[in-house]
Amino acid sequence: MNEMLKSIIEMDKLSRKQAAQAQADKEKAVDEAGSIRAKLIEERLALAKTQANDIRKEYEADISLKLKAKRDKNEEEKARLSANFAKNRNHVVQELFEQITK
Repeated sequence: MNEMLKSIIEMDKLSRKQAAQAQADKEKAVDEAGSIRAKLIEERLALAKTQANDIRKEYEADISLKLKAKRDKNEEEKARLSANFAKNRNHVVQELFEQITK
């Protein structure tokens, strides 16, 4: 009976030791999972920032091209109006002069 009691005590000690080790392993696994999660979040955030920068650059390039096209068109229209004004200026001045002097 004494041997049986010793055996039970030894089994209890072993069980407690295994339970403590299991708890330590669980805590370590939870810590590792937290580290992995934080690393994944950082990687995803870096990827999102890179993608956002790429999209911004594409958008800025597109806007720049559109703005240049608008400026070129405005310059062409300005040149056309200036040429038209230069061509018709004498006629308009003559018309105004005749209207005023009548």
